[in-house]
Amino acid sequence: MNKDPTEKFQKQIQKAIGQCTDIIEKTKHKYIINMKPTTPQLKANIKTHKEGMPIRPVTNNINAPANNLAKLLNKQLHILLPLPNTYTIKKHK
Repeated sequence: MNKDPTEKFQKQIQKAIGQCTDIIEKTKHKYIINMKPTTPQLKANIKTHKEGMPIRPVTNNINAPANNLAKLLNKQLHILLPLPNTYTIKKHK
């Protein structure tokens, strides 16, 4: 890529948030928009316990442009669509 698309993506997110007044309260807009977004960095963890040592890709999305918006939408979806956690492990006391 010749240019980092983070700034362009950030502007698209701001525009979308501004248009979604029914879903997102106007008072929450400043908390959803990441003021200093950066491109998530891709790192690799090597699975040393497996044959051929495959790589597990890992990204840190905390400073990504859509991270705060994704968290908010995830919370709202869990409220609206309560799905069972069929793969959750429970500890026995």
